[in-house]
Amino acid sequence: MGKAIKTTIVIIAVLLLSFGAFIAGDYLDFNILGFLTNHHTIESIPDTEPHTADDVVEVETIVPFDDEGNGATRIAQQKVPYVVEVDFTPVLLGESQIEKKLVIMTQKATAAEIAEKPGLWSIPAFKQTKAINFHGEGTYSVDLSSLSNEDFVVNNDKKEITIYIPEPQLSVKLLPEETEFFNSSNGILRFGEMQLTPEMMATLETQGIDRITETLNADLNAWETAEKFAKLSVKEIYEPLVTAQIDTAVQNAEDEFAIPAYYTIAVEIRE
Repeated sequence: MGKAIKTTIVIIAVLLLSFGAFIAGDYLDFNILGFLTNHHTIESIPDTEPHTADDVVEVETIVPFDDEGNGATRIAQQKVPYVVEVDFTPVLLGESQIEKKLVIMTQKATAAEIAEKPGLWSIPAFKQTKAINFHGEGTYSVDLSSLSNEDFVVNNDKKEITIYIPEPQLSVKLLPEETEFFNSSNGILRFGEMQLTPEMMATLETQGIDRITETLNADLNAWETAEKFAKLSVKEIYEPLVTAQIDTAVQNAEDEFAIPAYYTIAVEIRE
């Protein structure tokens, strides 16, 4: 009976020692089976806030204990994530030279002109007139080739690039295939269809272009729409180029700690 009690006490003692060793191993990073340690970083994950490429943090690591319980603490320097620097000038100015005249939108308009041929001695009875409707198209465009370094403002704090563009310009052309001619109106002593000479037609076309230009210039809604589309079009051109430039800079960085910081594009009409 006494032997059984002793055996039970020994078993309990072994269990207690094992449990104690397990607790100590978990606290001191011991591996119970082999007394081997796992490396743990005392400091948490290195600061993830963006820094410069030269910034480092100190990381404290517990060196494995030996069989005699000796150990040491090791402090090492480790780099931290940093925002890669990007030079946007080449892509911004380069694209402005490629795009040059950027067409924003087109708008159609019509001008009615009257051709007159006074006839003999300018007597009304010999007068002839002919009505013509000229149809034209106005093109609103922005000349990006005029952009310079001063028109690209990079705000690194806000991660924003503001592009200042000139006001849209209007150019008008006639659509000859849509020109409408109406029958002549003749005086009582004039008969037949009025014939237009090349000189008369050239004058009428110039007058038609001028009238269509005046009509479109007076259309404030068209100008507001043109400015809106100009800003949107320029934004759509430069946004993917800027993003690609940033991605390329990260790929070409010297280490894996380089991270991107993407910029938004704002477009304003130059005053």
